[in-house]
Amino acid sequence: MSMCHSVFIDAKLDPSYCNGDYQCDEEEDICVNLTVLLAALKTGGPKDQLKLCSGQDTISIDIVSDDQVTNYTIKQVTIDDETMVVPEIEEDVCINIHPSFFKTWKKKVIDFTKASVTFTPTKTNLELKSEDTTQGAVKVTQLVPSSGIEYETFNGARPITLGNKNIDKAFNIGDVSDQIQLGWKNGMPIRFGAKLTDFCSLKVYLAPMASEEMDED
Repeated sequence: MSMCHSVFIDAKLDPSYCNGDYQCDEEEDICVNLTVLLAALKTGGPKDQLKLCSGQDTISIDIVSDDQVTNYTIKQVTIDDETMVVPEIEEDVCINIHPSFFKTWKKKVIDFTKASVTFTPTKTNLELKSEDTTQGAVKVTQLVPSSGIEYETFNGARPITLGNKNIDKAFNIGDVSDQIQLGWKNGMPIRFGAKLTDFCSLKVYLAPMASEEMDED
């Protein structure tokens, strides 16, 4: 979850993603500060090997290159909140979409105004609108269904507005899969879902904006 509590990521990965040994004798929770974990992982390269082992209150990460091993020991953190699980909900709209649309919308909408973006679904169209007092305004109206985009569910969904920075990052989910979904229930966060394999998935939930000030987060 992001520091501003507006972004939630749910990832399910199959052990087949590990090209070496995978051992987990019993289910356990590993709680780490995401910023610290990413700082360690970024020191590795695409050809390096990664080994992760969990202890009682720490995790150990080895990044192995040809002639060097770098070890990080990261303390686990205590999470006092209730279990962070996204309950299954019946969404008012669910859209199957090819990630190529994200690249187009980023260029035409997100990068143009650098302001919040409002998604407005109707039975025949999906509208994206963004306005900035200095840059101007833009509106894209996409016919649905069209090649690469279709409604899986549509049940009177209302418009939803997202901060520019958050949606810019969420669109990167198109880099990991060609099977992408957008969905939300009125008054709830929007879901960006990616199918990785039959057993693996990645979901990013963005809370709708309540005011323009939230875009600064």
